[in-house]
Amino acid sequence: MKDEHKIRPYARLLAILGDQLIKNEMIAIIELIKNCYNADATVVKVTFEGFEEYGEKYTITNNSKIIIEDNGCGMDEDTILKHFLNPATPEKKYRKTDRERTLLGRIMQGEKGIGRFASLKLGKKITVITKTEESAKEYVVTLDLSPYDEDFTNELKKPLFLDELATSVVACVPTEFVCKTLLKKEASIQAHG
Repeated sequence: MKDEHKIRPYARLLAILGDQLIKNEMIAIIELIKNCYNADATVVKVTFEGFEEYGEKYTITNNSKIIIEDNGCGMDEDTILKHFLNPATPEKKYRKTDRERTLLGRIMQGEKGIGRFASLKLGKKITVITKTEESAKEYVVTLDLSPYDEDFTNELKKPLFLDELATSVVACVPTEFVCKTLLKKEASIQAHG
């Protein structure tokens, strides 16, 4: 009799991949900006809020945020559910294999979906606010890993499986962005310490 079992990775895999693929916070920000490039953004604004300055260095506080805003094409609900929430989707790889370019003629950057992991290198609470130009709705995607330690275990040291990560996706009325005059199609990623 043959027993079949599914492979069920622990959420800790995200930390391991993040550490191996994203060496530091600067590279993490660059990976997120590459996502803006792939979305045909012509304007990208990176804002650092709530960091304390000590000489030439900055330290993270409970109120620290990194906000990345762009005027790229945004994501609709289908793209969020089928691609963004499913790391390693082959969609971008197929597009690169077919030598498909973005609408502005750009060659796609990346194919592993490590932009998602980049945001985890920057903070434990990730909020992505996105909409397409055609949509009357924007979508707010939230992943809050603050209850877990760096190995994705809770206070009882119970490990979390990857498929147990709870992500909320909420459709709502579009918000006003700081650089609204430059951004017609908005997307924003916030990483909180």
